[in-house]
Amino acid sequence: MSVTGHNGNQIVANHKNGNDSGEGSAVTIKPIAITSITAAKSGDITKTYNGDTELNDASKSNIGYTSTQVISGDTVTLGATPAYENKNVGKNKAISFTTPTVSGNDNYTLGTGATVTGGVVGDITVKNCCNFKCIYPSIYKDTEDLVKSISNASAIASGNPTANTVVAADILTGDRDNLTFAYKLTYANSTDANPTVTISDTSVTGTESGNYEFTWPTGLTGTVVADEFTDAAITSPDLMQYTW
Repeated sequence: MSVTGHNGNQIVANHKNGNDSGEGSAVTIKPIAITSITAAKSGDITKTYNGDTELNDASKSNIGYTSTQVISGDTVTLGATPAYENKNVGKNKAISFTTPTVSGNDNYTLGTGATVTGGVVGDITVKNCCNFKCIYPSIYKDTEDLVKSISNASAIASGNPTANTVVAADILTGDRDNLTFAYKLTYANSTDANPTVTISDTSVTGTESGNYEFTWPTGLTGTVVADEFTDAAITSPDLMQYTW
């Protein structure tokens, strides 16, 4: 048999022995099956917390893929789907890889059980929330016309302005049930119908609290709605008007 030429993955051979007619017949070359791919970081892998484990496009572009099974000089496109180990904020978080791919060269194919390794890590940074509002009640003056302070120890994140909530458009909907806010409201000691209100003693707890950073609102004013102050009035939401 003598080789006379090739076409793609086929070699054309002329058979010169026996009763062969001498016409060329095709011998198919089996593609190389890639079973081991190595991922390497070539730039920053980072994103702001968004509640999922997916890498953003910029981070994906900073990961390169190689394989020792590719013959030197051949051009083969290797890839995979990267993901953070979990959705939470952190530095040097492990990146895992699924769904490896091989394309761009018919001499190579994806082998059964192919894996992607490489020890790639990335960061997820906190989501800053400055677009949120505290719900606070109108105040009742005491007999000396001095306005009191109120502590809200169990404000729940919400999308609606109701009593004992924090309206937080920046907080992911799925995280709201896992965040609890506490803060103290101090109304200025003034007979003004709209006294200045300051927020202090703030805290945020819950399983999602580490994924957010909060810039608490400033420049607030309250409303005086009655000339009498009683404990019953100040603790009963039915008797309060809420500002947000």
